Amino acid sequence: MATFGGLIGYGGINSAGVGYMMNALGNSVWRLGLPHYAVKRALLEQTELAGCREVFGRARVASSANNLLVDHDAIADVELTPDGFEEPPPAYRDFLVHTNHFRSPCLAEDEQYLKRLPDSVPRCERMESLVRERHGRLGLSDVKAFLSDHSGHPTSICRHDERMTSIYSVIGEPDRGLLHVAPGNPCQSEYVTYEV
Repeated sequence: MATFGGLIGYGGINSAGVGYMMNALGNSVWRLGLPHYAVKRALLEQTELAGCREVFGRARVASSANNLLVDHDAIADVELTPDGFEEPPPAYRDFLVHTNHFRSPCLAEDEQYLKRLPDSVPRCERMESLVRERHGRLGLSDVKAFLSDHSGHPTSICRHDERMTSIYSVIGEPDRGLLHVAPGNPCQSEYVTYEV
């Protein structure tokens, strides 16, 4: 996994071919509960998506987050809140894109991040457009280029904002056991590949 010092879990892949990435979401519900880091660690201990869904069913978290998951057979998007979880209806059958706003209609009613992160919708739309253009021919170099995309700056996928800085960019290839990590903004550094 790629993580920060002192944390027990973040996004990554495991030897069973499960891949997991997370992005922050915000609604009005914050309460005493499990930090997401323990949930992330538990997700990467699973061997298939069914086990990941069981983790979400048990997790009583303090705040909201989005979870993109993949195993050898399927992909899933799970929006987890302190009140439970929803899997938003997929916009496309065989790929998922998510940024920092709720996509489940019932959870979007309590959306709180778009006020602070109005770039979430244009970043999501831009990534969906880029993936659709290369669908069926998408390779690692394409994904690296997409994450470095500056179209529409200052609401671009690759952010350059003095209020918010990328700590790293990460791409997982769980079926191949590869995790690619670039420190900081991906347009300014090279990806280093790690193997499970």
